[in-house]
Amino acid sequence: MKTFKILLVLSLVFLFACSDSDDSTNNGDNGGEPSGNERYNSLVFSNVTVDTNVIYGNNTTQGGINQDLIMDVYQPSGDTESSRHLII
Repeated sequence: MKTFKILLVLSLVFLFACSDSDDSTNNGDNGGEPSGNERYNSLVFSNVTVDTNVIYGNNTTQGGINQDLIMDVYQPSGDTESSRHLII
């Protein structure tokens, strides 16, 4: 029961942390770019830049061999926003 309560509290904290609807980054001069939550709820950018095989760490396999951990990073082309949400 204690574990359930801890998981419930952590889930609620995560939910509130991810539901940031504050538009404090919009200063009125956005150069024609969408502001606020519009950026994340509708299609804004038609092209993306993909960085493939980005090494973010390494780990040992079950066979004892070191293996690089790689990922692909997708970013909208022409985006000037410096603080954007991360989706994994």
